Amino acid sequence: MTRLTHQHIERIRQTPGQSLLLFITDRCPVECAHCSVDSKPDSPTISDFQQFGLLIDAMGAMPDVQVVGISGGEPFVEKRGLQMAVDNLHAMGKSLVIYTSGVWGQAERAPAWIQNVLQKTSTVVLSTDAFHQAHVDPATVIHAARAIADAGVWLVVQTLHPGMAKTLMEQAFGHDWPHHGELVSLSPLPNGRGALLFQRTLKHWASDIGPCALAVTPVVRYDGQLTACCNEDVIMGKGPQRLRQQLHTPTTLHTQLKQWRKDPLLGAVARIGPGLLLEHPQLEPLQNQRCSNACEVCWKVMAQWPEVPCNDRLVTALNSLEPAIES
Repeated sequence: MTRLTHQHIERIRQTPGQSLLLFITDRCPVECAHCSVDSKPDSPTISDFQQFGLLIDAMGAMPDVQVVGISGGEPFVEKRGLQMAVDNLHAMGKSLVIYTSGVWGQAERAPAWIQNVLQKTSTVVLSTDAFHQAHVDPATVIHAARAIADAGVWLVVQTLHPGMAKTLMEQAFGHDWPHHGELVSLSPLPNGRGALLFQRTLKHWASDIGPCALAVTPVVRYDGQLTACCNEDVIMGKGPQRLRQQLHTPTTLHTQLKQWRKDPLLGAVARIGPGLLLEHPQLEPLQNQRCSNACEVCWKVMAQWPEVPCNDRLVTALNSLEPAIES
């Protein structure tokens, strides 16, 4: 089983066609004030396991996909779905990355079913910060971190508070904690409940916004909704409809992903960025606007130009430029 570092995961995510993210449930018992997808203990989760199983089969059957991330919500509260996804995708040769708060680590020894899940996983991304600690105490995080390491899985601790996270890693493993994992600092996300805590600052000219390789990082929801990118608001039903499709049957997953990979606008956003797209006469009104990030400009571009002719010469020329991220 390959242990994937954060850098390795990001490189694969930014290479079109090599990764998918499975959003396995909306539910989470932690109720962090900064949750970017507004998860709650009673949020929706899998209701049709037959359809879910077909989605998993469709994901596993895609030969170019190397890595499948599994997130939510909290994946470990969806016991049946998580076991189904991990068992089947692992058997189909996919490397798995699970994103969790570690809320399942209340006991020193993890339940057998969680140990089985961990043993088939390449990397676990464990989120911890001051917002989590209201419901996930340090001992719980330490137990989870040790269970992950005991399974031989690489641990990526992502946090808004690196000093606090480093202390937890030292308590879990001592000073040789870097043999078990790594720390990754996050920027606060003004999405979901985080929009009430973190302000968007309009500090960039729209025309200066560069490439967004994550514009081609698709997300498969447990209910059959497919999104072209991993923006949290898009996953939760906001933003341009162009970025979101409901699969009528799971077998159409591959077809829809191929259509998005051929989308000239998405390709240009990923390769050269929405800023350069504003040179197009149809998008010129956006040039002198300020924005907070690439997602904001991307949404405005798609609202201004919902349908792009496949034979548009300028967009075609922009798509012929060298990719922003080398595969």
